Amino acid sequence: EAGTGQVLAAKAAHSRRAPASTLKTLTALTLIPRLDPQGTYRVVEADVRVSGSRVGLLVGQEYTHDQLFTALFLPSANDAAGALARANGSMTTTLAQMNAEARRLGALDTVAKNPSGLDAAGQRSSAYDLALIAREGLKNATFARYASTITADFPGKALGDGRRDTFEIQTQNRLLRDGY
Repeated sequence: EAGTGQVLAAKAAHSRRAPASTLKTLTALTLIPRLDPQGTYRVVEADVRVSGSRVGLLVGQEYTHDQLFTALFLPSANDAAGALARANGSMTTTLAQMNAEARRLGALDTVAKNPSGLDAAGQRSSAYDLALIAREGLKNATFARYASTITADFPGKALGDGRRDTFEIQTQNRLLRDGY
């Protein structure tokens, strides 16, 4: 129950599994308070060399943290997850903070090895922990705004006159897309 945190029903709630993209909720919960939304980050090669879903970040281009969080939530962009971690100082720093945040919440089944949730040796979470993380995240108005956004314009290539092309990104959450 979202208000009290009481578990109403569960089956194997503490079963430790690979979290996939659901781990991005912990990434966001950890980094939203640490990164100024209007701050910027210049994309490096390591950000774009990722598997899975991507928003299409461009090496050398600058993005605001707000734009990167929007990409983290909507298309569940693995390139944005890495960029946000590096914008926070380093991958090592971010992972230490993510794991500390999980412990602070009592999410003791969770171990983060990367900010995207892509499979990694030793990375795990449970349905119980992911519910704790989501519940805590939704207490934050900024987190809730990103989580409830359905579409957004995202910057693309520089046009050479100081402007940038844009394209629309959409949430991968079918419940939101279908009007729930």
